Amino acid sequence: MSLMNRRTALALLGAGGVHLGIRPSPAAASDEMAEWGGIDQWGPRFRWDETAGLLITKGGGPGYATRTTSAMMVHPTRESATYAVALADYGHPRAAERINRIVMRLADEQDTNPFSLTFGTWPWYVEEPLSEMRPPDLNWANFIGARLCELLWDHGGLLTPEARSKANFVLLNACASIMRRNVGLDYTNVAVMAIRVTGMAGHLLNMRELTSYAVTQMQRFSAYTRQQGGLTEYNSPVYTVLALTELEAIVYYLSDERIHRDASALWRETWETVAFHFHPPTQQWAGPHSRAYMDLLATEGWPMVEERIGRDVPARLRALQRPPKYSIPCPEDLKVYFTDAAPLPRTVRERYRRFADNGDEIWGTTWLAPEACLGSASIAMCWAQAHPVIGYWKGGAKPVVFRARIMKDKFDFASFGMRAAQSEGRVLVAAYPLVDAGDRFPNMFRSKDGYEGSELRFRFTVQGAGAQARRIADDKIELSAGGWKAVVSTGPCRYDGRDVTGQWTARTEGDIALAEVPVPLAGRIKLEELKDTLFSAGVSVVPVAEVANPPAVTVGEAHDARVASKSLSWGDLRLVSPAVPVSR
Repeated sequence: MSLMNRRTALALLGAGGVHLGIRPSPAAASDEMAEWGGIDQWGPRFRWDETAGLLITKGGGPGYATRTTSAMMVHPTRESATYAVALADYGHPRAAERINRIVMRLADEQDTNPFSLTFGTWPWYVEEPLSEMRPPDLNWANFIGARLCELLWDHGGLLTPEARSKANFVLLNACASIMRRNVGLDYTNVAVMAIRVTGMAGHLLNMRELTSYAVTQMQRFSAYTRQQGGLTEYNSPVYTVLALTELEAIVYYLSDERIHRDASALWRETWETVAFHFHPPTQQWAGPHSRAYMDLLATEGWPMVEERIGRDVPARLRALQRPPKYSIPCPEDLKVYFTDAAPLPRTVRERYRRFADNGDEIWGTTWLAPEACLGSASIAMCWAQAHPVIGYWKGGAKPVVFRARIMKDKFDFASFGMRAAQSEGRVLVAAYPLVDAGDRFPNMFRSKDGYEGSELRFRFTVQGAGAQARRIADDKIELSAGGWKAVVSTGPCRYDGRDVTGQWTARTEGDIALAEVPVPLAGRIKLEELKDTLFSAGVSVVPVAEVANPPAVTVGEAHDARVASKSLSWGDLRLVSPAVPVSR
């Protein structure tokens, strides 16, 4: 078993790291657009609206920002901007007409009032102005600004003088929004995108102040990332890929050596994150994931990686990304990690974050074996986009997924935290309440008065064909599917000073096997008022044929002067966890 740590020094490719030696040369435009639906259909969800001069799609969102629903038809701004770039990239005969219409519409939809809090950004949908969003998404200045940069840089000749003038004007506004907002360096994807947009805009608009901002932010972001141990939005199938593409854009477009050297090194390190956590037997991105929208790899973001490692990607899946001529291939020495020749078994352990206020650190542990993988974060939040403890193994047409969660009613509860200690396929888990967090989102819709709810659940699940749950001992529940199983050692659990250990249950619902502790709520949960609250368990991921007899989980007092804590033990694994509401 090998232990792999992140490299502390990376040799840059190319002279002085200026271009990595692999900058692709432009190729002739292809007619691939016809293969993924033609000019009027962009991917499976969007089509062209000739009357509006934008794409049209069903409304809805992730639970914040927009109040539109899937019953409404709306005109998206970001996707329309991306579609304009796609039209130009693939060289459709009618591209120029539609691109110019889109640019003019986007100019109309931007907030151009410099005294407004949303100056320089756009609404998600034309039908829902910024004043009606809850809250407005200032990130749209970055996303749409990036698309405008690509249009002006690569395809400026397709724009009419009026559209080019409008594009320059709204791009400058977007940069003003980005610089005024000046997001924290821990907001990984937006921070990197801000560097890319202001750097490209500085060149396009011949504005030194934009270039200077990009240079300074690149230096700060690079230093911060190394001090933390890696990208703060760590190991994310969504946002690590986004950071990778943004760093790639910086490397591809910007030649300023002050930016290029740091971006090139971070680009390489980000590829290492992807490669070291990929599990070829299941074709999954092993956890833990700081943010992910789905348990299994989605078809929208992952093809970008597959293309860069040399795999063929169906044209219908290329609709949402740029042609290969704009991409930079995966480093050659990392491609082996995506193949059957990848070194297995191995364990990857790395620090993701260090908190200056109290010295806490977030460490990730990922165990990758020939048939299964398991990952955990030492400190995490339990909201819907976080996978603090997740594993995969082979099973039927799709991989089996193992997860640890805290649920309030039907949703992951963001006002609970999770801590974990892991050794290979064994993980000790604790869950505890948080203050200053939200209901479904960590940083939104917070309430000191608590949150409505009928039931809280500390839950472990195995999802896959033929999933089964059964109690094999008083303190052990087996969750199986395919050729592997998760054996849950049901640890002591307390809620608001009450012992609820006896409430552990096991059941199967369709293709999901569950082990959980349900706790009834009296219609509302107020985190700040909770007394002694801590859920615990140990989990062994092993082949079905293996007889697993793990020890019991024990909980005792911890000597932590900062906060009331408990010391958990499970065999050779140890963990200290808060047992009262804390901020992290």
